[in-house]
Amino acid sequence: MAKMKIEIRKPQHMAPKEKPQHVVKVSVNGEPERGLSGFFKLLLLTSYALCGVAIWFVAQFFLKQQ
Repeated sequence: MAKMKIEIRKPQHMAPKEKPQHVVKVSVNGEPERGLSGFFKLLLLTSYALCGVAIWFVAQFFLKQQ
């Protein structure tokens, strides 16, 4: 009968919560990661504003029905 190797690992909830200090995020090109560009920030804020306006119109519609 062949011997089987049994690998015992800690459950994920027992893994350390903090990241090791030696880990550094680097993008694929070798350049450090940057935040969102100005265009995408504007696009994100515009979509939030439009969602807010849509919710306001729906709320007004249902409040006037009562």
